[in-house]
Amino acid sequence: MQTNTGIPAVSPEILEEKKLLRQDVMRASLIVVAIQLFANVFSLVCGMATGVVMGVMSQVLPFSVSQLMADYAMMITFLTGYLPIMLVELLVIILGWKMFKLPPPRMKSREGGSFWPLSAFSVVGLGVIGQLLTSLLLTFFSLLRIPIYSPDFSLDWSQPTGSILMLLYICIIGPILEEFCFRGVILKLLQRHGTSFAVLFSAVLFALFHMNLVQFCVPVLLGIFLALLTIRSGSLLPAILAHIVNNTMAMVLDMVLPADQPILYWTGYIIYAVIFLGVLAVFAILHGQGMVEILRWRSPLMKLRTQLRFAFTHWSTLVLLGVYLLFLIFTGITALLQG
Repeated sequence: MQTNTGIPAVSPEILEEKKLLRQDVMRASLIVVAIQLFANVFSLVCGMATGVVMGVMSQVLPFSVSQLMADYAMMITFLTGYLPIMLVELLVIILGWKMFKLPPPRMKSREGGSFWPLSAFSVVGLGVIGQLLTSLLLTFFSLLRIPIYSPDFSLDWSQPTGSILMLLYICIIGPILEEFCFRGVILKLLQRHGTSFAVLFSAVLFALFHMNLVQFCVPVLLGIFLALLTIRSGSLLPAILAHIVNNTMAMVLDMVLPADQPILYWTGYIIYAVIFLGVLAVFAILHGQGMVEILRWRSPLMKLRTQLRFAFTHWSTLVLLGVYLLFLIFTGITALLQG
């Protein structure tokens, strides 16, 4: 159909689809912006409050407050850094369900048998591939002499309480909240525009949520895989289990492999990589076809590349990318100053 000017007319269905896509892209992007904004503001307030309390305590206590802070550094890091993120994510999940009228994620899976254990450990193999891509990315920036911030998840077991709390967050609480937020709210919000678009865009948002380049390649791959698991199984539980296994294995690897002994470290890592890449290969053989079929359902009104171009040029996504870039610049300068 054409207008009187000879320009092809846009059907009402396409206009409505674009309107809905614009609305859902804005919601999804701003959810990630809100998590980072409010979590960092909350963290800053907690840090300032801690500083004030410690300042007062230094005036009235007979012992060194600086030593007290050193003895409880991991506990303070958890309370001022990780706890705000947990609370904001929980708030986003609850508000997301209510504001967008989304049904709570199902916990009962359509898949059984080998699907659960294989999918849970296949994600570790994907992590190996992501780490290889990350190494190439970091090598590229190193050649350009651009400093890259790397988050430190090491634990100090001389502070057992703080270490246990951080371990619980990294291995259990964090994965559960992130799955409810990204696969339970954001993925569900985007699914009406086709599973291909929902999977890819939600995976990129998941990577941007981590706010550093070191954690970009792995979250993109994991975000795609975890979204596919959620849609294929009709449940959030397989993705939660896989996310928990991935983070736990990463922490175990970090604690077990001796970083100060290169031969032992790389021997152990190669064995680790071969085992979990093998598990990923088995999963791909048994369940890969079913996972790929999920991506075939696309919007009948808009092409995937048009949807993605529209999504990544929308003002809300550009705001998120701007926040991400500012974090990269700030942490890069900090890494440079710290040598």
